Amino acid sequence: MLQVQSTAFKTSGVLNALLNDYLDREPNLRAFSSEYPDIEGFRQLLAAAPYSDFNHQRLSDLLKQQTQRVANTPAGVFAAIERLSRPGSYTVTTGHQLCLFTGPLYFIYKIFSTINLAEQLTKEFPQHDFIPVYWMATEDHDFEEINHFFVGDEKIQWPSGQTGAVGDFSTEGLQKLLPELRRALGQSERSEELIDLFERSYLQHKNLADATRYLVNDLFKDYGLVIVDGNDPEFKKQFISETEEDLFQHTAFDLISKTSARLESAGYHVQVHAREINSFFLEAQNRNRIVEEDGQYRVLNTDQLFSKEDLKQLLHSQPERFSPNVVLRPLYQQKILPNLAYVGGPGELAYWLEFKAFFESQSVFFPILMPRNFVTLFPAKATKKIQKLNLQRQDFFSPETTLIKLLQEKVHGHFDLSAEEEHLRQIYAGLLQRVITIDRTLENSIQAELQKQLNRLETIAAKVSRAQRRKMEEELTAIRMVHKSIYAGGVPRERHDNFSSFYLHYGPDFFKVLKEQAQPLLLRHLILYED
Repeated sequence: MLQVQSTAFKTSGVLNALLNDYLDREPNLRAFSSEYPDIEGFRQLLAAAPYSDFNHQRLSDLLKQQTQRVANTPAGVFAAIERLSRPGSYTVTTGHQLCLFTGPLYFIYKIFSTINLAEQLTKEFPQHDFIPVYWMATEDHDFEEINHFFVGDEKIQWPSGQTGAVGDFSTEGLQKLLPELRRALGQSERSEELIDLFERSYLQHKNLADATRYLVNDLFKDYGLVIVDGNDPEFKKQFISETEEDLFQHTAFDLISKTSARLESAGYHVQVHAREINSFFLEAQNRNRIVEEDGQYRVLNTDQLFSKEDLKQLLHSQPERFSPNVVLRPLYQQKILPNLAYVGGPGELAYWLEFKAFFESQSVFFPILMPRNFVTLFPAKATKKIQKLNLQRQDFFSPETTLIKLLQEKVHGHFDLSAEEEHLRQIYAGLLQRVITIDRTLENSIQAELQKQLNRLETIAAKVSRAQRRKMEEELTAIRMVHKSIYAGGVPRERHDNFSSFYLHYGPDFFKVLKEQAQPLLLRHLILYED
């Protein structure tokens, strides 16, 4: 049975400096964000009656059309979309790439964080509806980031030469992964469930967008999660004016560049930099940047060249040919959804903090930025070893070298030569005072002799440390085993392992525990462990 505890984000080290300061309510960041991510912050936003002129019915109708693309849209999703047709309803959104079979485990955490936030807000503000939304990044073209997943340490990879927006990728050929997937999953009732889910999702749908929609519908069928595909001509029509301004006036570039400079001058790392044009040109198997050259507009990596008037005419007649990049996509999302909060990881939220001034220039609502849940799972073997080592689970968020030093001090005490070092310095200080009265030119020689003695002390300390470690070989092996159980290749397991690894072990109970515990308003790192 999985037990639960939590620790501060700063203890686990999962957030960057910008997000840590944002959550600490640093006054110098107030201008870059909306309200604070707590119930009072949402109360303040709702008091301002955002989206009072939003066309809820139009959104509901378009989402109903999108649900028809697959056959397994749950009844709860249709009900949620119907509630979205009412004024005073809002969305809570997370976005993610179309990673094969969901990719890393933290995708599951993002979704449950979003679902639970919507449920918490609905309980707190029953006069409104809050609908959880998963925004599929169907227009993304970075296939190498999504074409694989890990079952344990075994990589299942989809070799494909397709290019362009990944949502349009054909799923033909994915059946070739089945033997490899069966080997990785082994033979059990649960592995057969996972194979069946993979087949129904990817082998019975023609493109990656529909396959992902089916998969996510199945995994979260009980929670009314609405899936949005932004690569839709009807949605793109609503974003024509913003795209036109980006193409010809470069407002995003001007305002976001200024915000980025302010954040950098305050000592923060900036996640994204706006370009003069932040729109791609989208066509079959291609998604390429648009650049301005001497008053004309070129589509990179092609021979297509447009005048300003021709490009403007094309935008108005075929807006689906234009695709927002990472800078414009948040604005696009907020334009077509009545979205009150965005749930994301530290990198995502850091670049959202660059956008507020730009949003204000477009009269688009800027949402509350909510960190997703971070979850680390310690298996039973790791728990036993941690107890035997007399360490805490939180200790293992530190590097192995720090843990080894901590354990050495626990087992052997702190081997400290600072007293001897100070004694040496005093001896040589006295010697120096006597010598320089005779010959001041000998000062450098005395200092050099002191440094030699200090170096010898360091050598002795290092030898003692190695001797302690030889006596601690069993403990060091245990530390490495525990560390490997929560990290893979230096990154947390949640950013490496696929959910299937955990489903094989825990079954549906794994999802039940995550649903119960993924409370984003807690703003702490969750630790799950087997006792």
